[in-house]
Amino acid sequence: MRIATYNILKGGSKRAHWQRMIDDQSVELLLVQESYPHDEHLPPLLYPHHAGKSAWSNAGDNSWGSGVFSATGQMTRVPIEGYDGGVWDFQEMK
Repeated sequence: MRIATYNILKGGSKRAHWQRMIDDQSVELLLVQESYPHDEHLPPLLYPHHAGKSAWSNAGDNSWGSGVFSATGQMTRVPIEGYDGGVWDFQEMK
């Protein structure tokens, strides 16, 4: 399995980073920091096959946050009362 972590804003604010890591580098699990929302990197109209495979949450009041993409599963955010961070449930797709 190919796993990558990426601090996006250290690489610039372009919205092509997720797609490049997933498609060009064959990354199966992508963990990102300082990223804009996943649907800005993988717009649903252009990447319908990636629907439900990523999740994202902003960091405080910032327009950026942290996200995760899984090529082999579906991500669902798990709300936790009193916790502003991101927690996601992963369900492997068969």
